[in-house]
Amino acid sequence: VEVRAADGLIAYLPLFFVPAGIGIIAYVPQLLAEWLPITLGLFLSWLVALLVTGAVATLFVRGRTPAVRKGRS
Repeated sequence: VEVRAADGLIAYLPLFFVPAGIGIIAYVPQLLAEWLPITLGLFLSWLVALLVTGAVATLFVRGRTPAVRKGRS
């Protein structure tokens, strides 16, 4: 017996993409007029998320390394 758990979700997948696509089409003139702030905002938010994730990962690794060396977990 094969269980296809995602089949129910795949049937509703267009419900997530169609509204977004229609929104983009409806606001093309505004997107073209505001492309620079949108692009900068997307890039800067991506960069901040990347840096914060790296900093948190570094803190976890540094905080855990001495305990692992001493044989504790």
